[in-house]
Amino acid sequence: MITRPIQAYLRNLHRSYSTLLEGNQADYIPELTEVDADLFGIALVTVDGHVYQEGDSREPFSIQSISKPFVYGMALEAHGIDKVLTKVGMEPSGDAFNSISLDEESGRPMNPMINAGAISSTSLIPGDDHAQRLAYILGKFEHYIGAAPTIQEAVYRSESETGHRNRAIGYMLRNFGILEEDPTEDLELYFQQCAISVTCRDLAMMAGTLANHGVNPITGIRALKEPYVEKVLAVMASCGMYDYAGSWIYEVGLPAKSGVSGGVIAILPGQFGMAIFSPRLDPKGNSIRGIEVCRQVSQDFGLHMLTTGRPSASAIRTQYDAAAVKSKRIRTPAQADLLSDQGHRIQTWELHGNLVFGSTEYVIDDIVRKLDRADCIILDFKRVFSTDLATARLLQGLAEQINDAGKFIYFTHFSTNYPLVRYLKHHLHQQIVDEVMRFQARDAALEHCENLILTSLGAEVSDRKFHPLEYQPLCQELTTEELTELTEIVVTEDYDQGDVIIEEGDSSDCLYFLARGQVSINLRVSGSGYRRLAAQSSGSVFGELAMIDGSARSASVVAEDKVTCFKLGFESLAAETHVRKSIRSKFMLALARDLAAKLRAANKEINALT
Repeated sequence: MITRPIQAYLRNLHRSYSTLLEGNQADYIPELTEVDADLFGIALVTVDGHVYQEGDSREPFSIQSISKPFVYGMALEAHGIDKVLTKVGMEPSGDAFNSISLDEESGRPMNPMINAGAISSTSLIPGDDHAQRLAYILGKFEHYIGAAPTIQEAVYRSESETGHRNRAIGYMLRNFGILEEDPTEDLELYFQQCAISVTCRDLAMMAGTLANHGVNPITGIRALKEPYVEKVLAVMASCGMYDYAGSWIYEVGLPAKSGVSGGVIAILPGQFGMAIFSPRLDPKGNSIRGIEVCRQVSQDFGLHMLTTGRPSASAIRTQYDAAAVKSKRIRTPAQADLLSDQGHRIQTWELHGNLVFGSTEYVIDDIVRKLDRADCIILDFKRVFSTDLATARLLQGLAEQINDAGKFIYFTHFSTNYPLVRYLKHHLHQQIVDEVMRFQARDAALEHCENLILTSLGAEVSDRKFHPLEYQPLCQELTTEELTELTEIVVTEDYDQGDVIIEEGDSSDCLYFLARGQVSINLRVSGSGYRRLAAQSSGSVFGELAMIDGSARSASVVAEDKVTCFKLGFESLAAETHVRKSIRSKFMLALARDLAAKLRAANKEINALT
């Protein structure tokens, strides 16, 4: 069973930081001390809806201050930006989460991430009474999570009974007219909001929803209107980690939010949302493990939001198997039949655009889902503009996993992607590097994979096997008499490697049965020499189309090693005897069948490529 590289990475990350035992639980909310301090979960949700989780990712805890950006988004959606800005600003305060940071003239809180600003945001939640307003918050959270949330009543009561500083903040906001009514109801709603029960996976889904422009990546339900998503992410980036916000954006570079119950969320817009839960806090009230995990992920994958590239809508240009798109090696009918039946064991992905964490993860997920039926994977980078550190790390993990599973993976057209090549050569075992980067051209890799599959099925792929006339596909319908006649009129010719057997543009007067060796069919390309159109092995025929229309040779044929051919001149076959008429008739029928098969194969290939 292949472990996805991201899952394997999170597993190692969780194992590594499980030994970090520094920090203490928040004790000013007594109920929070009842939670096991050693709980530790990590979860990541991509914008494509892929969920990765490790450790105690399904253990419930109270959301606390991580609720703030989401409730702020609800206020923006309910009242608009201008109205909300009269109640709460967006400037970083550089103060602790429970500081009383109010504008000296207006009394407006500095931003919605400190408690004063969060209480102001909560006051803007619509509803005719307390029950309706609470239902509004819970309903919006359900859109983010994908399931109806509940409130941890014990935590709510504990906060309400000990939240004296927050009550003082509420009355100050009422004094300045920021809260327009008695603050009691708004404060209780705020305490309930902070006591909403979530898991690490829930938080990752909420973060993933913000990363996905406000749409839940799994349910497809919009949780926040798109124009407000960037506003929420902006205040998370500048204010989400309180008095650690400056260091955070400098070192980690992702919009984030922490809570004193031990949760941390981080978001890479357009790619993924991540959550960590660990109740051990630093003096600033942030989860120690949460901060270290986010820092490690950002560094390992180069995810700082100011340097990461913009992903393509999809990194997969096209995807197909070898039953639909075969190599340029023209196989014998028996080999072709085997590859048509077993071609699903060879899967090719043609990639394009800029590969970053999100787009690469999408590709890898598609690969892993098809690995049960595949033995050979080809990734073609011909149309890839750039790759980043995240892509390199993920591809490294994929190559190692596939190698460990006894399967094969090949990267093609990679030579101009210097950062990727350099990284893989430095981090992959040399044996894996030699195999992964064995072929520059996609067709060479595809032909090699076909040979692997044919060999595994017991088929002969050696080009040195001799194929007499009776084994040639064009001659399968001939009688013994006709074969004897044909043997008398063909000429056996031998060629050395590099010999030109047919020159493009020459007149056509014969066809060739390839008895031993292999040849390449080349087309002269202006300014760039020759381009290989196809390759043929013993047991096939070339030059046969001239038998139909007599036109000049459209391509050159060159011996790739020592070659033996049976050369059949059209003139010698033209005699009006009964036997030779029959041979011509059977040849024409066989050619018609072959051309029909090639046309069907070409249609199938075009369909796969488009």
